[in-house]
Amino acid sequence: MDSFKNRVLKSSGNISEQPPATVASFTLGKAMNDTEIRAELPNNHVFSQDDLWMIADLIKKQPNGGSGELLNNEVNIFYVQVGALVFVVGVFWNGSGWDVDGWELDEDCQWDGGYRVFSRNG
Repeated sequence: MDSFKNRVLKSSGNISEQPPATVASFTLGKAMNDTEIRAELPNNHVFSQDDLWMIADLIKKQPNGGSGELLNNEVNIFYVQVGALVFVVGVFWNGSGWDVDGWELDEDCQWDGGYRVFSRNG
């Protein structure tokens, strides 16, 4: 959670209540790196810092880790732009609450098949 706060939330404004949003998602069929995943997504798939409410809304809809759009047994991946950089934001259920973390794009790391990837322009 600290890396998400330091990389993504640090320069964000307040996330206010917004109307419900629809986002698109797909589940990885095999292990893929960030470049491979992003090649499968629509051109405008990156969430802005102003869109963080959309991720918060998805979490809010599954307060106890129940079933819903977010997987509760695998990592949910979002690409978020902060200034000129794009970060990976991962949301996952730890058994007692949702963890949110942020990482730099990494071509040497592969995300496992079964993870769910969300797109901004759904």
